[in-house]
Amino acid sequence: METCFATPERTRDRELAEEIKALSGSALMQVFIKSINCLFAVLDGNRQIIALNDHYLSYLNRIPAESILGLRIGESLKCIHSTEMEGGCGTSRHCRSCGAALAITTAIASDEPIERECALELEENGERKDLFFHVKCEPFYLENRKFYLLFLNDITKDQQRKMLEKTFFHDFNNILGGLSTSAYMLSKGIRSDQVIDSIYSTTNVLVKEVEIQRCLMGNNLDYYKKTLYPLFLTDTFEKLNNIFREKAESQGTTIVYSAAPSVGNIKSDEALLIRIISNMINNALEATGEGDTISLKAHRDEDIVKITVRNPGFIPEDVQLRIFQRNFSTKSRTGRGLGTYSMKLFGEKVLGGRIGFTSTEREGTEFYLSLPS
Repeated sequence: METCFATPERTRDRELAEEIKALSGSALMQVFIKSINCLFAVLDGNRQIIALNDHYLSYLNRIPAESILGLRIGESLKCIHSTEMEGGCGTSRHCRSCGAALAITTAIASDEPIERECALELEENGERKDLFFHVKCEPFYLENRKFYLLFLNDITKDQQRKMLEKTFFHDFNNILGGLSTSAYMLSKGIRSDQVIDSIYSTTNVLVKEVEIQRCLMGNNLDYYKKTLYPLFLTDTFEKLNNIFREKAESQGTTIVYSAAPSVGNIKSDEALLIRIISNMINNALEATGEGDTISLKAHRDEDIVKITVRNPGFIPEDVQLRIFQRNFSTKSRTGRGLGTYSMKLFGEKVLGGRIGFTSTEREGTEFYLSLPS
């Protein structure tokens, strides 16, 4: 069988039964299994489950243990990628960036305890579900046989809370930066229409930002009441320039804004549009440094307006596969992985557009939002 990551080989049924019997006959192992308060399983050298605790079974809605033994972790939890390859869990392209797969395979290869964090997409009753686990895999010997203890702590709620807080304060701070600049100009007696309009529009964006946050916290798009009205992208780009000017200058990066004359105006929710494009710009700023240029452009193709943000950085293939997955991030810290997910959620589900990207080492990375005008 083919594999894109871990070995696809399975333990023969007879040998698997012997492994299960060896563990079930160990009084020490049974006490150990009952004392663990998280999801716990014992794996063999082919990453198959040969024992698990009641917490694990409860998590699986009390499915009989017999139906789980012999499966791999992703198969037992119904990870959407565990059925992509004939070899099952651990063998797809997505598995190369899976925290659980990395922890298990590294522990097997190094014979040392390994810890990782894992963002998992499941299929449950026909619906997708995003979970986040802290994973630890540790080698264990019993009667001269080597097994692997796997500990799974579901920290989904903690991850989402930290992620929402981090994103909310980050975005709020960016918007407040632009508002502060306009307020400063007003305090110095510069009372132009442009300054007043900037304060008014930025305040509206802040109000909408609270609605967006409520929507994400409740995981319910109904919380957000979109407001569609005609707007010129050149004006929207100017507002984005006010938001990101200081941040770009501080890291020596240039952001070039340009909207083709043919774009004209489009009917959209500007606050949400700014949120989506801001996430694109933030991603670009994280991928660039001093002397680099980021380009924000817009052009029209008949009744479709396409907005693009390009930077010279390259996204590795393993990351590209999970770029829009909730909770997934290249940063190994809890509280990451909402920007691209929310970008796609609001851009497609609320604005009715299409979000995507391309990334090559030669051309760099370009995120785009295509909107009906």
